[in-house]
Amino acid sequence: MENLYLFLISFTFIFIIYLIVFLIKMKKRKLSKMKEFDLLKSKFKLKHINYKKVGLILILINSFIISLTGTICSMIDLSIPWQLCIGFVLLMMLIYSLYYILGSILFKLENKKGDN
Repeated sequence: MENLYLFLISFTFIFIIYLIVFLIKMKKRKLSKMKEFDLLKSKFKLKHINYKKVGLILILINSFIISLTGTICSMIDLSIPWQLCIGFVLLMMLIYSLYYILGSILFKLENKKGDN
């Protein structure tokens, strides 16, 4: 139960921080310069991205990735170097898989709009 509390508290904290950064970038009109959008555009050859909607989804995904990695690493009873190694591998797997899923969904939606 403590691990669930740790996950929820860290998720909420990270989500709020990411949301503040997102709102600042939105106010300064620098959303299109975010690296996450560049990655999605180049890998999936997307032409049009709704930066506000996809940005909020990316905030949720990034918050989930960081919180889950931190929670799982704190649950493991190994020395700190092993926790870091496991955390790094888990972090890379989550980033790759969740961004791939998001990019695939956006690609399908863009193709569906292009067909109509």
